Amino acid sequence: MPFIRESIITTVNKAGDVHIAPIGIIAEKDGWVIAPFR
Repeated sequence: MPFIRESIITTVNKAGDVHIAPIGIIAEKDGWVIAPFR
């Protein structure tokens, strides 16, 4: 089972609207996978 690091990503669009999303960063053998939580 991979080790999942949890993080929060925030973005702002041109209108100034903020979007906040929880993200899982998973260490894989060949790199990283960034996946949204559902």
